[in-house]
Amino acid sequence: MSCCRSSTSNVAGTDMRPKGNISSCTCPKGDFDVRESETIRFERVKCGTTVGKMRIWLVVAAAAILMAALSLMGISGYAGWQLTHPQEKPITVYPADYGLEKKDVQFHSTLGHVLLKGWLIPGQDSRRIVIFAHGYRDNRSVEEPVLPLVKALHEQGVASLLFDFRNSGESEKDITSIGQFEKADLLSAIDYAKSLGNEQIGLIGFSMEAAAALMAAPEVNHLRFVVADSPFADLESYLRDH
Repeated sequence: MSCCRSSTSNVAGTDMRPKGNISSCTCPKGDFDVRESETIRFERVKCGTTVGKMRIWLVVAAAAILMAALSLMGISGYAGWQLTHPQEKPITVYPADYGLEKKDVQFHSTLGHVLLKGWLIPGQDSRRIVIFAHGYRDNRSVEEPVLPLVKALHEQGVASLLFDFRNSGESEKDITSIGQFEKADLLSAIDYAKSLGNEQIGLIGFSMEAAAALMAAPEVNHLRFVVADSPFADLESYLRDH
């Protein structure tokens, strides 16, 4: 409520008529209007509450986005690790099972100096050799169709080199790169075969290493042929299937 009152007064000791009404707005102690102040304070509290709720929702939304991103990164990281670190298969079949004599050999890849191990099946003609490149998740001891082919080549006097790519069989552990690192391993195997005096070299590759053989072929002299069994034409679809 309003505390202002109007009053009429004269100036003491004069005959002058009152000059008019004098307004007095002095309020007795404790007698004042607080409605306007309370309204402002309520609006401030209401505004503060709304801002606080918005901040909470923003924090919750940011946390949800962060968790989703971390989950996606974790899934992608796990899938990438599985692809580049496939489970190893033990060597279970040997040339002796097919009546073939072997020589244990080893050489280093030109990429990363990774130690690669394999078998050399000698042939009567020391100038000709076929290098076998096993597929993804496999090793040099793949029985079908490699060892039967090796036996057939041996009967024709042709030598064979079977080796484990990096991160496979008995070769040194490293990262499987789905082709690029394996290309370097295969080129190193070709260099090793040349160092033995072989002048006519053929490549037979399977799956992922068939693609590596096709990538390596243009960089090799004295290469007589390449057999690529089931290479991938599109890396994205190959990775999705495996």
